[in-house]
Amino acid sequence: MSAVAALACLLVACERPNSDEPPPVTSTAPHVPCAEAETISPGATHCGIGLTPSSGLTLDGLPLLGGSPLRLGEGMESGAASLMIYPSPGGRFFFVRGCGGPALNPGVCPRAVILDRHGARLYPIAFRASGPTACIAWSPDNNRFALVEPLSEGFHALYVVNPETGEVAGYPPDDASERFRINEPGVGWATPTEVEARLEVCAPRCTAETRRFASP
Repeated sequence: MSAVAALACLLVACERPNSDEPPPVTSTAPHVPCAEAETISPGATHCGIGLTPSSGLTLDGLPLLGGSPLRLGEGMESGAASLMIYPSPGGRFFFVRGCGGPALNPGVCPRAVILDRHGARLYPIAFRASGPTACIAWSPDNNRFALVEPLSEGFHALYVVNPETGEVAGYPPDDASERFRINEPGVGWATPTEVEARLEVCAPRCTAETRRFASP
């Protein structure tokens, strides 16, 4: 069993692709249900997504990012040694993290993208922390997902993502005075566009609350 498939379901700010990035590759393969999350090594594929020995991403055998490696770190000086792949239940969208360690022990995963099979669109994602994310909570219609990112001192950030547009809503905002401790099993979808979470809100004293968070 992979490092990802054994983890329980949890729950990022998004930056749109730079205008000088290569145009997207279009795959002709239809999307099919592929619900299992997986961590892969170079040379392997999962749900049509592959990692080459040179850390490049592929979709149905076609190169993404213009064939360039999926670089890690602030200086983007090293390539991904493994990929964490989280497919939507319908098979159209994928949340992908590039990690520094091998598939059995991926370690820190500082690079992430959303992949939309419709046109093979690829949206880079920026995180406050370097993961790895344990599991994704998809909305009932598969058009949104939510995740919890661990921060320092036991706090968390909740992100709600629209994978079709690449937009992300992050809670609490970076400039907020309150901080969250989130009960991960208590995160779920109240509606197709709202996430409900049981959490402690600390500002600085911590109190238990249940809140709803809107998706973009």
